[in-house]
Amino acid sequence: MTLQQLETFCYELLATDGGTNTLTAFTDEELKMAYLDVLQQYGLELVCGAYENSTWMGGTLMIAGNEGPIKACATAFLAVLVEMSKRNIPLPA
Repeated sequence: MTLQQLETFCYELLATDGGTNTLTAFTDEELKMAYLDVLQQYGLELVCGAYENSTWMGGTLMIAGNEGPIKACATAFLAVLVEMSKRNIPLPA
Protein backbone atom coordinates (compact mmCIF):
# COMPACT_ATOMS: atom_id res chain seq x y z
CA MET A 1 0.00 0.00 0.00
CA THR A 2 1.51 3.30 -1.05
CA LEU A 3 1.27 6.46 1.04
CA GLN A 4 -1.16 7.82 -1.57
CA GLN A 5 -3.37 4.73 -1.19
CA LEU A 6 -3.18 5.06 2.59
CA GLU A 7 -4.19 8.72 2.39
CA THR A 8 -7.10 7.92 0.05
CA PHE A 9 -8.13 5.10 2.34
CA CYS A 10 -8.10 7.37 5.41
CA TYR A 11 -10.28 9.92 3.60
CA GLU A 12 -12.73 7.14 2.69
CA LEU A 13 -12.90 6.11 6.35
CA LEU A 14 -13.62 9.69 7.37
CA ALA A 15 -16.35 10.08 4.74
CA THR A 16 -18.22 6.88 5.67
CA ASP A 17 -19.15 4.87 8.72
CA GLY A 18 -16.18 2.58 8.27
CA GLY A 19 -17.15 1.16 4.88
CA THR A 20 -14.47 1.42 2.25
CA ASN A 21 -14.11 0.43 -1.38
CA THR A 22 -10.32 0.38 -1.13
CA LEU A 23 -10.10 -2.69 1.09
CA THR A 24 -12.91 -4.66 -0.53
CA ALA A 25 -11.17 -4.29 -3.91
CA PHE A 26 -7.94 -5.82 -2.57
CA THR A 27 -7.13 -9.47 -3.13
CA ASP A 28 -6.30 -11.50 -0.03
CA GLU A 29 -2.57 -11.14 -0.77
CA GLU A 30 -2.87 -7.38 -1.28
CA LEU A 31 -4.76 -7.15 2.01
CA LYS A 32 -1.94 -9.00 3.80
CA MET A 33 0.56 -6.54 2.30
CA ALA A 34 -1.67 -3.62 3.34
CA TYR A 35 -1.67 -5.00 6.89
CA LEU A 36 2.14 -4.95 6.95
CA ASP A 37 2.36 -1.53 5.27
CA VAL A 38 -0.16 0.13 7.60
CA LEU A 39 1.47 -1.49 10.62
CA GLN A 40 4.87 -0.14 9.55
CA GLN A 41 3.48 3.35 8.90
CA TYR A 42 1.68 3.29 12.27
CA GLY A 43 4.97 2.47 13.99
CA LEU A 44 6.77 5.27 12.16
CA GLU A 45 4.08 7.79 13.11
CA LEU A 46 4.35 6.71 16.76
CA VAL A 47 8.13 7.15 16.68
CA CYS A 48 7.75 10.61 15.11
CA GLY A 49 5.16 11.58 17.71
CA ALA A 50 7.36 10.35 20.56
CA TYR A 51 10.31 12.26 19.15
CA GLU A 52 8.31 15.49 18.69
CA ASN A 53 6.70 15.64 22.10
CA SER A 54 6.57 12.91 24.70
CA THR A 55 7.01 12.48 28.42
CA TRP A 56 6.96 9.68 30.96
CA MET A 57 4.15 9.77 33.50
CA GLY A 58 3.86 7.02 36.10
CA GLY A 59 5.82 4.55 33.98
CA THR A 60 3.75 5.24 30.85
CA LEU A 61 5.06 7.02 27.76
CA MET A 62 2.66 9.82 26.86
CA ILE A 63 2.97 10.81 23.19
CA ALA A 64 1.66 14.32 22.55
CA GLY A 65 3.02 14.96 19.06
CA ASN A 66 1.87 13.85 15.60
CA GLU A 67 -1.59 12.97 16.91
CA GLY A 68 -3.48 13.30 13.60
CA PRO A 69 -1.33 10.84 11.62
CA ILE A 70 -1.19 8.46 14.59
CA LYS A 71 -4.99 8.38 14.87
CA ALA A 72 -5.38 8.02 11.08
CA CYS A 73 -3.00 5.04 11.03
CA ALA A 74 -4.71 3.47 14.04
CA THR A 75 -8.08 3.75 12.28
CA ALA A 76 -6.68 2.37 9.02
CA PHE A 77 -5.03 -0.50 10.88
CA LEU A 78 -8.27 -1.40 12.64
CA ALA A 79 -10.17 -1.32 9.33
CA VAL A 80 -7.61 -3.66 7.75
CA LEU A 81 -7.90 -6.03 10.71
CA VAL A 82 -11.70 -6.03 10.44
CA GLU A 83 -11.56 -6.78 6.70
CA MET A 84 -9.07 -9.58 7.28
CA SER A 85 -11.33 -10.99 9.98
CA LYS A 86 -14.35 -10.88 7.65
CA ARG A 87 -12.41 -12.93 5.12
CA ASN A 88 -10.86 -15.26 7.71
CA ILE A 89 -7.35 -14.29 6.61
CA PRO A 90 -4.70 -15.18 9.18
CA LEU A 91 -2.35 -12.42 10.29
CA PRO A 92 1.02 -12.46 8.52
CA ALA A 93 3.89 -13.80 10.60
